[in-house]
Amino acid sequence: WRTIPSLMQKAEEEGRRRFPRKGAIVRPQRSAIEWRVNFTQVSRADGRAVSAEELGRLQEQTGGTTEPWGRGFEARARGMVSSGRDAEAAYLEAIEHLDSTRLRPDLARAHLVYGEWLRRQSRRVDARAQLRIAYDLFAGIGMEAFAERSRRELLATGSLKDDSFKAA
Repeated sequence: WRTIPSLMQKAEEEGRRRFPRKGAIVRPQRSAIEWRVNFTQVSRADGRAVSAEELGRLQEQTGGTTEPWGRGFEARARGMVSSGRDAEAAYLEAIEHLDSTRLRPDLARAHLVYGEWLRRQSRRVDARAQLRIAYDLFAGIGMEAFAERSRRELLATGSLKDDSFKAA
């Protein structure tokens, strides 16, 4: 785990060296942003605290962009480190931004983490809708491990029998 932040920092430094224009979000930096968002998600799932500094770096990288993918990534990460109404608003914002892109895997992940959050809030009916969207998106693009995670979460809501997931 300790090597992931150092790898992200190296990628970020390399991106800044190659593309020094402050606030510019360019394709090489997108990889660093994706690493940071993924690290946030993995850390939260593993019960590790995500530092305000980590979220601040992500917000710094995406803050200057009007691109929906950057705003969606930042909102999804913000949802993962927030609670209550702030978390829900951030997840909905992420879904809205990512829905306007061609980034189906990232949209599906936004639905998944929002659905997981809703289930933890004991909002099973709301969670089912988000988790079903995530499952259908993941299964439709062949991301089987994420589809399976979505399926397990959906079953945990008491939604459907296991055999209802044979076709997406």
